[in-house]
Amino acid sequence: KSSLEDSMKNATKNIPPHNYPRSSNPQYSGPVHVANCCLESQTRFNVCSKFHSQLIAVIKGMPSRQYDQKTCKWSIHINEHDDFIESCKFLKPQVKVEPLPKMIISSLGNTRKL
Repeated sequence: KSSLEDSMKNATKNIPPHNYPRSSNPQYSGPVHVANCCLESQTRFNVCSKFHSQLIAVIKGMPSRQYDQKTCKWSIHINEHDDFIESCKFLKPQVKVEPLPKMIISSLGNTRKL
């Protein structure tokens, strides 16, 4: 019996994990929706993500938001980046938003004024 249990453990050891990340929060064990901020231009960034209703609600709350129907992408002015990231914090742990690198934000400091 123990050899059967050992062989089952060994057989399942190499099974790859699900293709979506899991939360590290012990109180939430569901999948984590990941969204990435991607630089579109010197003045705007895209929120690259699959549909998530609460994330879309946060985006719609940003004054400079724009939706491109051709690409199905939302963009926000770079000067609202930090506000957007801060607004997304209440979506944790279900949603993880990857901000733009700080180096990019600081290098665009002169263009951040509307």
